[in-house]
Amino acid sequence: MALGKNNARIRSHMGDNGHLKYGNPGAWSQIGKSNRWSLTYELGDKEAVMADETVVSMQSIRKVTLEIDLAQSHPEEMALIDQLRNSETGIEFWGDAGKIGTEYCEVYIPDLIVTGSTKLETPAGDNIKIQLNLKVNPQSDVFEVQDVDLPTATNHGGTAVESENEFFAYFVVIPD
Repeated sequence: MALGKNNARIRSHMGDNGHLKYGNPGAWSQIGKSNRWSLTYELGDKEAVMADETVVSMQSIRKVTLEIDLAQSHPEEMALIDQLRNSETGIEFWGDAGKIGTEYCEVYIPDLIVTGSTKLETPAGDNIKIQLNLKVNPQSDVFEVQDVDLPTATNHGGTAVESENEFFAYFVVIPD
């Protein structure tokens, strides 16, 4: 696949519209203003030593994390993190990943958990930030995203989108 050079595909910023679905019954809730999202897809490696003492490198554990710096700093945001951390049901994430030309990009993660510590940061000359650390759990295989799986904020139409991996789906909106 040749990607080519296309200046229309260069984005200066991501979207600022994220939603989490959690609780029983699960309902989508907007996470508020955010300064930054970081979705990291990490491939590890491991070595296997064969009987003839040759060493073979292989792909190992894949790890996916989502970090969100919440820009709002009210006790409601801190309570959200506690609610997510104590949720007995799975957590889903949908995010507006910005617009390229006329195409809306979105990301959907079907299963994640809150990990790490809660960090309330007050950098000089900037707004207070609350860091939300989420680990992404894999599905059994690649999965399809239907419009019924997404919050009403989505621009996605009725055509299903298949993920490229078992952790998340990053896709261009397919309108009706």
